[in-house]
Amino acid sequence: MAFLLDRALKVSFFLYLFSLPLSMAGMEIFSWLSTLLLALSILFHPDLKWEKVRQINFKPGLLALPFVLLLTLGALINDSIAWNKKLYILGETRWIIHLLGFPILFLLYRKHWESFFKVFTVLLGIVGAYSIVQVFTGIDIFRSQPYEPNSLVTLWRAKGFFGIMTYSHSLSMAAIFLFSAILVPWDEKFKKILIPCTVILYISMILTFTRGTWVSLFIGSTFIALLVDRKKATIFSLSFLTICIGFALSLEEFRLRIIQLFHANDVSSMMRINLWKANWQIFKDNPIWGVGFEQNSLYLQDYYEKLGLTANPDNLLISHSHNTYLSLLGGMGL
Repeated sequence: MAFLLDRALKVSFFLYLFSLPLSMAGMEIFSWLSTLLLALSILFHPDLKWEKVRQINFKPGLLALPFVLLLTLGALINDSIAWNKKLYILGETRWIIHLLGFPILFLLYRKHWESFFKVFTVLLGIVGAYSIVQVFTGIDIFRSQPYEPNSLVTLWRAKGFFGIMTYSHSLSMAAIFLFSAILVPWDEKFKKILIPCTVILYISMILTFTRGTWVSLFIGSTFIALLVDRKKATIFSLSFLTICIGFALSLEEFRLRIIQLFHANDVSSMMRINLWKANWQIFKDNPIWGVGFEQNSLYLQDYYEKLGLTANPDNLLISHSHNTYLSLLGGMGL
């Protein structure tokens, strides 16, 4: 029984890790299955070495507990939030379970880290290459028809196996993960595979045409490189900018997205500015407990009217805040 439980836990955890660039459903299913199997292992597995678990520094995870407690308290005592919304908000805190449980799983399978990382690198390279092909073909292998160009004229936005925003934000973290491995002393032979896979993934991130991803990926990667070696940081930043310039010169859609980034009257920019104005007003009207974690979008239409922004509905967006600080201020208050 113990052997089967251990094997099931190992398979579930590695399926979770492999699902990170491939499947949202896989992430949800295998993260919870892994956490459940881990709990059962702790209860019934006689060989689980607690002296190993004691090596883990749980303090970073525990620092999240005050945030979760305040989020929970705010949802429960705020009378303006309906009970079904309160339950939804409480459900949004479930990540804390994984945050505390996953370090144990990584420790248990430490001897597999290097071999997994090599396979994971190749997998990310394949996903990046597939995404680049999507840009010029619109191919989505899970659908019989190409997906919509999404505001582009002759090209599609890279999205891999996800939606465009999910791909750009989730896989940009994976890209920085690979980039960090290049910076440190490591298996030089494998770096011949690691470097091209990382470059391919970065190019696919640029071809999501998501401007926030361009900026954050550039700044985040340059900052990490500066922590290691200024020369490497310079090489990265110049390489990144060179690739962007090359795309700007060869792809009209890419050039237009860059121009829009600095155009104050761009519709996309106006939508976000109005969105931020509404969220700031939501916070000002609910400064202590907010309107509920990630509930801001439910109040946007009313606040657009209150601020007199409804004259041009094309400049209005009903969405999440597109700004973490405003999202937390409006949703949870001070």
